[in-house]
Amino acid sequence: MTTTFALAMSTVDRGPVNYLGQTLASLGRGGVFASPLTAGVVVADGGSTDATSLTRARGTWPVTSLYGRQGQSAPTTAIQALESAIGHEAEWIIWLEDDVLVCGAFLESVDGWLTDHATPDYRLYALYCPYPEVRRAWQAHATSWRYPLAAFYGSQALVLRREDVRSLITYFWASPWREAPSSQGFDLCLRDWHRQVYPGLDAMLATVPCLVNHVGHVSALGHDAVFHTAPAWGGEDWSYQRLPC
Repeated sequence: MTTTFALAMSTVDRGPVNYLGQTLASLGRGGVFASPLTAGVVVADGGSTDATSLTRARGTWPVTSLYGRQGQSAPTTAIQALESAIGHEAEWIIWLEDDVLVCGAFLESVDGWLTDHATPDYRLYALYCPYPEVRRAWQAHATSWRYPLAAFYGSQALVLRREDVRSLITYFWASPWREAPSSQGFDLCLRDWHRQVYPGLDAMLATVPCLVNHVGHVSALGHDAVFHTAPAWGGEDWSYQRLPC
């Protein structure tokens, strides 16, 4: 049986740079829109005053588009995208922010890496991690890094099981996060959910190298965030190769 993935993404207008267009073009180069592993791609706008980027994307790429209210928080936009994504009945949901590049044969790479590494002990899988430990792990020929939940920073690219996305959505609407200010990041919401639902698990697992790179210098949170990029990244032409049996 073929594993399937639904992709959920949030976007917000940040001026002259069309991050969303760059990201969708990278997904196209990575074969996402032609892959049999793709169940659907959802892009949710977080209430931009000018949603031209998403409108153009909808006319160029086969995506489901959602439009939020102005001023809503990043976690709210993320949850709206995830709610739509689980409707595609995929086994796994890939969460992406709108300012990333992906590796070659992206979904096949994610599928292969999950086949080699996914276990019940890990509920969040990071396709991007800004910590230098990832680079050191790659230099040591490792293919994963145990990412402490307490150090979780940046929600650029993650993979969750379908049942965990359902759990996250339920948690969000019953928690104070539904009233969070617009400056709050989705990573903090994810960390709080994980701690409540899986109190015995204190880490996530990160790919080595990163399968996704972060390229957005302008934060979608409306403040000057520190720019970070992948410490180990093979590029858009690199793809993950399965471990020997």
